[in-house]
Amino acid sequence: MSKSKVEYLWLDGYKPTANLRGKTKIIENFSGKLEDVPMWGFDGSSTQQAITGSSDCLLKPVAIFPDPARRDGYLVMTEVLSPDGSAHESNGRAMIDDDDDDFVISTFTSHVLRVTGSRQVGYSKLEIS
Repeated sequence: MSKSKVEYLWLDGYKPTANLRGKTKIIENFSGKLEDVPMWGFDGSSTQQAITGSSDCLLKPVAIFPDPARRDGYLVMTEVLSPDGSAHESNGRAMIDDDDDDFVISTFTSHVLRVTGSRQVGYSKLEIS
């Protein structure tokens, strides 16, 4: 009987900048497939996603990746839902229309090379157009 460490990850409700949150669930005989990751609840009062007394929130798995830091581990990206199953107000991902093509995802990469015993080598004299 094998056990897997499944780390649920989500963004909390802090403003102006949300924080990454996580909690681990141990699942026996886990297949590693998204459809086998169960929804899970948490107390939203500690993450600014609910008030005390009515603090239940749900984590809906939306993507899964092998965890590079843990043997038999997985990272599960989740969306936060209210107890009735509707998207929580802090769940910005749920507010994006599936047909919305009016956004851009981009990356920026900077590289610096150092050779032992010499000066820094980089792009400072190189012009790219």
